[in-house]
Amino acid sequence: ASAHATDFAKLFHSSLLNHETLARPLPNANLRTESPLQYLSLWGAQRININTAPRHVLEAAFMLTGDSFTAPELAQKVIEQRLEKPFAKVDDLKEIGKLDTESFNRLKDYVTVTSTFFKVRVTSRSGNASASAVATVIKEGRSVETLAILYGH
Repeated sequence: ASAHATDFAKLFHSSLLNHETLARPLPNANLRTESPLQYLSLWGAQRININTAPRHVLEAAFMLTGDSFTAPELAQKVIEQRLEKPFAKVDDLKEIGKLDTESFNRLKDYVTVTSTFFKVRVTSRSGNASASAVATVIKEGRSVETLAILYGH
């Protein structure tokens, strides 16, 4: 996990990375307005948190089950369940009725119910001026390690 996070930090600080382009909304995404920067914390994560991941990330993860037709339906069931009560353990996925044992075994190493990799956004405004920063951090217990900070206007 640490080596993966280090690789992420190196990429994030690379002069080859165009931060301005990453901050723009995704092209041809008329139904969604997020930018790739919004998902940087997901890229650095080792596993997908089923309690917090957006629908399209869940759908992508559930493709690992080998059944691409049920991935959207499974993502919907997870979202509905976590609104009622967050998943306490990954094994709880079996209880939503859409995963057989073989599919669950293919998926379980790629999902989690907790996160250690986070994105923190801070925006400051004064009159018409504003500035913001996005940081990616790893938090394990009481220890917090900053991996990258991106400043913008």
